[in-house]
Amino acid sequence: MRRGLEIKALVLLVGMLGALTAWRAEEVSLDNVGLSEMTIWQISQPSRENLDNADKCRGSFLRTEVKKGNLVKKLKICLVLSKATGQPSFQLLMQDEQEVIETRVYEALIRKAVNNENRGPGSYEYRLLPGECVYGEESVRTVQLPPKPLANTSVRINAMEFVTDEEGIVQDSDMRLRILDSLDTLRRRTMDFIVEVPGMPSQLYTVFRTMPQRRDYDEKLLDEPAEQDILQCYHLNFRQSLMQPEQNELACSVESEQISGLLRTGEWFPITVVVANHGTRQTSCLLGRTFSRIPGLNGKLFYFGAIAPGSTARFTRYFKIAPEELVNQAFVEVRFSDSWSTLKQRIPFDLRFVH
Repeated sequence: MRRGLEIKALVLLVGMLGALTAWRAEEVSLDNVGLSEMTIWQISQPSRENLDNADKCRGSFLRTEVKKGNLVKKLKICLVLSKATGQPSFQLLMQDEQEVIETRVYEALIRKAVNNENRGPGSYEYRLLPGECVYGEESVRTVQLPPKPLANTSVRINAMEFVTDEEGIVQDSDMRLRILDSLDTLRRRTMDFIVEVPGMPSQLYTVFRTMPQRRDYDEKLLDEPAEQDILQCYHLNFRQSLMQPEQNELACSVESEQISGLLRTGEWFPITVVVANHGTRQTSCLLGRTFSRIPGLNGKLFYFGAIAPGSTARFTRYFKIAPEELVNQAFVEVRFSDSWSTLKQRIPFDLRFVH
C-alpha cells in the first residue's frame, strides 16, 4: 500500500514539473518573465566556437562609414576686370580640397558546410554572427570646399611684386601686368603668367584670346578653358557672323573729355572708343586699332565684337608716352575692321602733352 502511494506521488510530481516547464516556456515566449527577447536572440545565435567546419563571410549591406582624409590647399586663379581701371587683372582664391574615404559595412555571417546524407555535393547553412561586421569596398572622392579670397597678401607675378585687396584681386595701378598689351599683335593669342604665392608652389596661368577671323593661328584649341579667354572676361561676343554684318551705319567716336586737355608724359591716361550701331544688322568681330608715329600710341587694339542694332559699345585702353619722346603734340587715328573686311570709318584726333 505504501509503495503504491509513493508511485502515485512521484507521478503527480512529474506531471506538475512538466506543467511548470510548459508554463515557463510559454511565459518566456511571451516575453513576460525571464530573459529579454534581445538576450534570448543573442544566446540563440551561433559562434565559431560551437560550429565545426564554419567560416566568416559577408551578409547584407548595413551602412557606409565615412572618414575624412588629407586636406589639400590649392591656389585658384581667375581672370577678372579691375573695378578701378576696367582693365583685366587676376583674382587669387584659396581652394580647399578634402579627401573623403567611404567604406561599405556588411553583416557578419557564419557559413557552415552541411554534408548530404546521400553523399551528394552538400550545401551551406548561414547564421548571423552577433556583434561583428565585415568591411567591404572603399571609395575615395575629393570634395571642393567654397573658395576664399587670398586677401591682403603680397604675391609675385612674372617676377613683379603685387598686393591683393580684400577680394583677392591683384592691384595693378601702374599697369605692369600689361595683359592687353601682350595681345596687341594679332599673330599672338596667348600670354603666360607665373604666379607665386608664399607657401604655395608656383602656378602657370595662360591668358587666351580667340577671334575667329578665318586665320589658322586664331583657332581655339580644345584644352583652352573659356574662363581664361580675355574676350570672355569682357563678356564680348566674337562669334563670326555667317551673313553680311553691319559696316556702313556705324557711328564711331572718342570720348572728347579724355583728349581735350593736356596730358603728361610718363603717366598713364585712358582713351575710350565708342561705337553706335544705327543699322539693321549686328557687327561681326569688330576691332579698332590705333595708328600713330609715337610708339606708345601705335598698334593698340579696341575690342567690340558683335554690336546689336540700336546698341552702343565702349572699350577703354590705357596709354603712356615715355618722357624721352619729348613730344608736345601727337596725331592718332583709330581704324576699324571686322571678320569680313576693313571698314571705311576712321577716328582722327590730336593729343597734347606736357613734360
